[in-house]
Amino acid sequence: MNYEIWDEVDKRIQNPVDACQFISDLMEKCNDKTFNSLIEANFTNSPSQIYSAVFAFSNERNKIFDLKAIYLEMNGFDINPDRWYFDLFGYDTVPENDDSLDWLTDWKSPDYPNITLTGLESIQKLYSNYMSKKLYKDEDKKQNEELATLLVMAKFCGLIAESLKNNKTAIHVYATAHDFDIIYHMNP
Repeated sequence: MNYEIWDEVDKRIQNPVDACQFISDLMEKCNDKTFNSLIEANFTNSPSQIYSAVFAFSNERNKIFDLKAIYLEMNGFDINPDRWYFDLFGYDTVPENDDSLDWLTDWKSPDYPNITLTGLESIQKLYSNYMSKKLYKDEDKKQNEELATLLVMAKFCGLIAESLKNNKTAIHVYATAHDFDIIYHMNP
């Protein structure tokens, strides 16, 4: 894991387009190009579909408690290539410190149906092949896969940003993938 690259993506994630471009540029320089088809690929969920799901979640949770923040977490996609999706979690407070991720374990919302992510099925097959053939033992392939993993997360954040760019609610929205400490945050 290249901490300098992860730190740089963390600095850029509030502008997911910039974060994606930064990662794509690094992928282009890799010797291995296994995951480079991801550079031009995107999720195909419509922004209105994502917005509708988040809006419905917000309405349902506001009936139970005063919703202040939503966390959208993509599943551990790199090790679960069969289906990519994200879960929705609701909170009755806004974290005082975004740097500490401890608040993520204290959601108030009951379970809610997760949302399947579409459009990157060919990339899912690459991850499946990568894991089943243990290609991570090859350092060149490992570097390209690590960048691809960052790019999938950044593209997910970009989908959320695009879908909620006209968000008129007083709810904070946070998004990332499972086990990432890089979090996109949209203020109300």
